[in-house]
Amino acid sequence: MYEIEEFILMESQIMTILDFDILHASPYKFLMRIHQESIMNGIKLTNEINEIDMQKSFIIAQYFLEYSLLNCNMSSKKPSLKAASAYYLGLKMTNSYDKFNKTSNWSNFISDLCDVHSSLVKTTAIEMCKYHENTKLNNKLNSICEKFMKEEYLYVSILINQFCSEN
Repeated sequence: MYEIEEFILMESQIMTILDFDILHASPYKFLMRIHQESIMNGIKLTNEINEIDMQKSFIIAQYFLEYSLLNCNMSSKKPSLKAASAYYLGLKMTNSYDKFNKTSNWSNFISDLCDVHSSLVKTTAIEMCKYHENTKLNNKLNSICEKFMKEEYLYVSILINQFCSEN
């Protein structure tokens, strides 16, 4: 009979030999990190971007991450890329992207933080917007829109619908 400790040790050795990684960083964890680093980098403190816009950017990113869970094309993308793309959309929709670039270069910031190139982030953000528009036209996924239409989510669904239909 094996002791629990022996079993766990053997299991750990097998996973090491197989190079099996049991850790999974979700897009939401990356989003939290991007948002926290944005604030820590002084973006909020410069008075260029106000606190409400920072909060809206984060909530918009949450919205797009929820949508990305249902998009088959997004399933193959790195969690860090999805988070960066969603945050990029949040910054664009709150007119905070240019202000962000005044205090921190977006390309360098996102590359250092998430190990993704900014052009790939922008391409993925466009895919996210297109998917949003396609599902909206088919009246699919209304529950996500309704959820983010609430006051606690700062009514960002309205802003998102306007932005995606214009761009």
